[in-house]
Amino acid sequence: MRSIKLPVLLAGLMLPAAALAQAAPAEDLRFVLPKTVSPQAAAVLKPGLAAQKAMRPQRMAMALDFAALRAMAEKDVDTKVAATAAAYKVTYAPDTVGGVPVLRVTPQNAATDGRVLVYIHGGGWIGGSPKSAFRLAAIYASATGLPVVSVDYGLAPEHDFRDITGQAVAVYKALIAQGHKPGQIGLYGDSAGGNIILGSTLRMRDEGLPLPAALVALSPAVDLGNDGDTRTTLAYVDPVLDNQAWLDAVMKAYAGADVGAGMKNPWASPVLGDYSRPFPATLIQGGTREYLMSDFIREYQAIRMGGGEAVLDLYEGMPHVFMGFLSDTPEGKQAIGTARDFLLKRLAKQ
Repeated sequence: MRSIKLPVLLAGLMLPAAALAQAAPAEDLRFVLPKTVSPQAAAVLKPGLAAQKAMRPQRMAMALDFAALRAMAEKDVDTKVAATAAAYKVTYAPDTVGGVPVLRVTPQNAATDGRVLVYIHGGGWIGGSPKSAFRLAAIYASATGLPVVSVDYGLAPEHDFRDITGQAVAVYKALIAQGHKPGQIGLYGDSAGGNIILGSTLRMRDEGLPLPAALVALSPAVDLGNDGDTRTTLAYVDPVLDNQAWLDAVMKAYAGADVGAGMKNPWASPVLGDYSRPFPATLIQGGTREYLMSDFIREYQAIRMGGGEAVLDLYEGMPHVFMGFLSDTPEGKQAIGTARDFLLKRLAKQ
């Protein structure tokens, strides 16, 4: 059989020039509604994408003003928290655990057998708080029936990955000191928070601590460098992570003063960790409209190739951390249910 060289094959697949001329500009693709999502998701995504497109000039203009971004995230936050708490039938109270401020979120009929979840919020390491990210704490507390400890970690650039993973580890150690067994503790986080739970767990292991029972990483960024195929191929279809200057800035902020060394440290870029050593069972979830999809795949493969247990759970047409704002759609319900089952199967009751 005559072999066909790759360049010849690709040339045969090329679209005619006229068809290329009629194609939408790459930037427009990020605001096109995927045809294959559920009707319920489409009903939420369609106006959401339109709003993202309308707001994009403003977001681009203020992208590097971290103080303004923080203020925007916290606007009217107490009113939103109260409404969310009522909707999900949870209560909440501030506390300090291991010297770190936290928000304790407790569902109705919460388990009292020692099982507990630690939540690390997203926000690009430079923004967000347990209150602005309260919805994801409430959703998983309600879904699992477990109390959630939402960590109010210090933000970059004032704090780098050493400080922030140190705070997460301090909360974990304090929970053990309070009587929770490592096998009763699960960690979950979204976006930057997904990075932090993975990096903090590598730090726990490096410091000789017993490891938590399970991790759930929602759309995690696992590499502070610009590696990963979809950081190129999907860079112009992600409607959320759509500003490379902002992405570069926040990754450098989290890496700290010695940016080069920080970016290569597994506590900051957990995909570079050694997974031939023990590591908790890990569920990684995300969507196919994500700039970071290669991060999910690379982390999954790193854990699996090291001999650990990992599950990669991807959702068609879903954007970054869709579980929060699409929680009532079939995709959101499936993702939340999968995470719930993953955690409850692995956290010991006694």
